[in-house]
Amino acid sequence: GKDDLDKSQDMSGMGLRMRGGTDAEVNVQSNDFTRWGNLGFSGKWSRQWFDRLHVDILAANSHYFSEYDRSTSTTGIAAQVQSDSSNFRSGFSNASNEDNDVKDQTYKIDFDWQSTANHRFDFGFQFSNFNNDYTSVRNDTIEIFSRHSESVLNTLYLQDEWKIKAAELTVGLRSSHYNKTDKIYYEPRLSSIVELP
Repeated sequence: GKDDLDKSQDMSGMGLRMRGGTDAEVNVQSNDFTRWGNLGFSGKWSRQWFDRLHVDILAANSHYFSEYDRSTSTTGIAAQVQSDSSNFRSGFSNASNEDNDVKDQTYKIDFDWQSTANHRFDFGFQFSNFNNDYTSVRNDTIEIFSRHSESVLNTLYLQDEWKIKAAELTVGLRSSHYNKTDKIYYEPRLSSIVELP
C-alpha cells in the first residue's frame, strides 16, 4: 500500500505596519508533501517427497519508498505613505527534496529429514539481497547527499534433534556470510527438554 500526506499552507495577504508609516503585505506559501508506501509479496512451495523427507521453498520480495518535498516561497510588497513613492518588492524561496528507496529480496529452502521416530535432521539455505538508494537535493539543483548501498547475506544452517525417552536434545549450527565485511559468522545452538514425572 501507499499513502500521501499533504501539510502545505498558504498564508497570503498578511498586512504589516512598519516603522516610518510603511505598509507591507507579506505572502507566504509552503509546500510540505510526503509520499510513502510499501509493496511486498511472497510465495511458498512445499513437497513431501516421501514419508521421511519434506521440502519448503520460499521466495519473498519487498519494496519500501518515501518521497519528501518541501518548499517555501515568501514575497513582500512595501509601499510608502506618500502617494508619489514607489512600491518595493522582495522575496526569497527555499526547497528541499528527499528520496528513499529500499528493496529486499529473499530466497529460502528448508529440508526436514525424519530418519526415525526419535531422530530428525533439518538443514537449509537462505539468500538475501538488500538495495538502498537515498538522495537529498536542495533548490532542485544542489545535491546535498546521494548514496547507493547493496549488500548480500548468505546463510546455511544444520540442526539435529534426538528424542530419548523423556528427554529431547537439539544441536545446531548456523553460519552466515555478509559481503560488506567479507566474513563468516558462526552461531552454534544447543537446547534440551526434559519431561519430569
